[in-house]
This record gives sequence, structure tokens and C-alpha cells, in this order.
Amino acid sequence: MKQLVVLAATQKLFTKSYFDISNLREIAELIDAPTKGGAWAMLQPLHYVDYADMPPMLREAIPHLVNECLTARERAATDVFTALKGVSL
Repeated sequence: MKQLVVLAATQKLFTKSYFDISNLREIAELIDAPTKGGAWAMLQPLHYVDYADMPPMLREAIPHLVNECLTARERAATDVFTALKGVSL
């Protein structure tokens, strides 16, 4: 069910005429992804900016930044596993 909610909410994020970081934050909280970091810092100033008012290059980068936000938890777990690989505790 959570996957269906995330899918519907993510589709809404890209079908509105503007970017809404509040929706992205709600999705991240639902999947326990961090809500801070470099991608978040770049997206925050775009809150409520119409996609039509953005340069094409920026508009095309938003899905990649959103992906970075939503996969941060997974990357962090992988990084910790890699860092601890071979360490005896």
C-alpha cells in the first residue's frame, strides 16, 4: 500500500504546474528518507515556482534531484555497509 501511495504522490508532484517541496517532504517522511542534504537545499528555493518559469535545463534536473532525495536513506545504508565490511565488532 505504501508503494501505491508513494507512486500516486510522486505523480502528483510532477503533474502540478509548479514544484511543491512540501509534497516531496511528505513522501520522504513516509519512506523514512532524510529531509536534509544537498538536493534538498537546491530544491527548497524552487518551492511554488511554476515549471513553465524554469529554464529547461533546471526543469529536466528536478526528477533527478527528487530521486536523490528519496534514495538518500538507501545510499546511506549501503555506504555504512561498505564502510563496515570486514570490520570485526
